[in-house]
Amino acid sequence: MFHKLRQLNIRIDWKRFKEVVSQDNILIGALMYMGVYSHIFRKKKKFLEYLERAGYVLRYGPIEISQDGKRFQRGIDGLISREMVELAKEWDAFDCGIVVSGDNVFLKVVQQLKTLQKEIVVWSFKSLLSRELRENANEVHYIDDILDEITAS
Repeated sequence: MFHKLRQLNIRIDWKRFKEVVSQDNILIGALMYMGVYSHIFRKKKKFLEYLERAGYVLRYGPIEISQDGKRFQRGIDGLISREMVELAKEWDAFDCGIVVSGDNVFLKVVQQLKTLQKEIVVWSFKSLLSRELRENANEVHYIDDILDEITAS
């Protein structure tokens, strides 16, 4: 999602984003997962502090660089999946889980949460939403449709 926002040159009001995405649900928590380098630059640190002030609980995984120079996040998707299932299964912490991603890597966890009788709402950019995730979510909404509501001024 961050790459798409950068590509569109859009700054998001993350507090407003959380409000719009949660809609009529009672929000018990907003967890945001992201990769970070071992050294966090000042600009990134300010952004992370802003997210915390906006009410997000931040979870981190390392960004690594492969031998061919490509950057990748290690373990973030697995962490998201494990924590969602743990919150649903062991704590019964939510009735409706909101997944902000279109990546079909989350298909298995969406299916698992649905077997636990959890409703799953997916928010994604239209161009990033996988067919499998769209077909397995209870509801799908598009970030493209709310950009005017969530763009920072």
